[in-house]
Amino acid sequence: MNKGLLILALSAFLICFSSHALNVTASEAGQLERLVKDKAVTELVVTGTIDARDIQFIAEELKELKILDLTEVKIVAYSGSSPCFGDILEYGEDVLPDYCFFDKSYETVKLPASLKCIGKGAFAGCVMLTEVVFPVAPDSIGDYAFAACTSLEYISLPRNVGKIGKGCFSRCSSLRMIDLTSLSSACAMGDYMFSNCNSLESVVLSDAMTAIPSGMFAGCSVLSTVLIGENPILESIGENAFASTGLTSFPFGSCSKLKTIGYWAFAGTQLNEVNLPTGVESLGEGAFFGNTELNVIELSQSNIEELSDFVLTGANSINGSIGVGETVSRIGRYAFSGVGMAGISLPAALTYIGDRAFEYNAALAGISINAESVPELGDEVFYGMNQSAVTLKVPQKSLLLYQSAEQWKEFNIVGDMSDIEETLGSGDDIKVYFADRMLIVKASEIIKHIEVCEPGGVLLVSSNPYSKSVSVDTAEMAGRLYVVSVRLESGRAKTLKLIR
Repeated sequence: MNKGLLILALSAFLICFSSHALNVTASEAGQLERLVKDKAVTELVVTGTIDARDIQFIAEELKELKILDLTEVKIVAYSGSSPCFGDILEYGEDVLPDYCFFDKSYETVKLPASLKCIGKGAFAGCVMLTEVVFPVAPDSIGDYAFAACTSLEYISLPRNVGKIGKGCFSRCSSLRMIDLTSLSSACAMGDYMFSNCNSLESVVLSDAMTAIPSGMFAGCSVLSTVLIGENPILESIGENAFASTGLTSFPFGSCSKLKTIGYWAFAGTQLNEVNLPTGVESLGEGAFFGNTELNVIELSQSNIEELSDFVLTGANSINGSIGVGETVSRIGRYAFSGVGMAGISLPAALTYIGDRAFEYNAALAGISINAESVPELGDEVFYGMNQSAVTLKVPQKSLLLYQSAEQWKEFNIVGDMSDIEETLGSGDDIKVYFADRMLIVKASEIIKHIEVCEPGGVLLVSSNPYSKSVSVDTAEMAGRLYVVSVRLESGRAKTLKLIR
């Protein structure tokens, strides 16, 4: 054999030798350093008993290690005079210490079957890690335990895990799919668990989840699909949960128990349609901010009392009408800024609309509002809108109030008579009827004010008779249908349609 071939053969032998799987059985904790003579080993299988000292040895001395199998290991408690990790002197049973394998070059890790706790940042920054085999049911996985494991493509979480910490799998940039169906309702999940996993495309949620934590998938820029089981019990979606993702749909229709959507929860996503369930009571600030692909949003079935600031700002693709739920009493600042909707229906409960809530809605052709008392307005609520070209339909009995109210009066205002009583003059304490061309109004007490309008809202007569009987000559009035509003001195009132 020539010298060149001998060198190649020797090199191959050394490579094979250094990369073989070393199997070690530790009968006593703290002895692993004595048992592992080859510190260049690349694959290590440990059985038996170890403690924090042995974990420290693996982490600090075995610098070439690629595969670590601790499946059959029992970790026992340890207390020493000098720390193994950080400044900690005491280490618990069945616990991997905080940051114990931080920034190592492992490719595969198999964790102990008896493991109860994975410490904070235990494997954070292990950029070569592609496979993690979890124990059956650890009590907890610590904050950022696997953060920035940029080669990790798939995670199979064990059933009945008790707690998953904040940012646990954040910035795992190779993750493509996450299946959380094994998680139970008892699992406590930390915020931002999968944030900035920028290769993540799809997620399957457990139907036992009651909450999606804040920022859980924030910044997962290509995440487009979220699935959930048939009978989910989801009640809340946290702040920023899906912010700045590529999400195109979310199964709102399946989430019948959903009550709360947090601040900026779907901000900057690509949702096409939002139909909120009837049980939704709270919609946070900026919840659908900047959803430029949103074509349909249905709010009318929800029980929301307040539409928060920026809730739909910039959702400029909506080309239909939006119905706002009957329970909404306040609309926040910039809530519908630049939405691009054609029409909107506002409820009777509405009392306040915030600053610039409807600014830059150039396509808006009509607003219908059922509030009899004119809602208070913030600054420049309708800024950038040609209000004179927009029809505002208001309750007929409140027509004059809207026509004289600042900002409101700039619209083309018409009265809505759909809820006005139709009558030929009957009534218990207020009687309204025609005698030829004379309109007669009689009441059981003093009539303080009377208005007669055309159906379109044009005022024909307005007077304060302070009498129990009023006669109005309609000889010069065109048409046969009138809207008559009567207010008594006691405050009681009646508005009705009357045919001459």
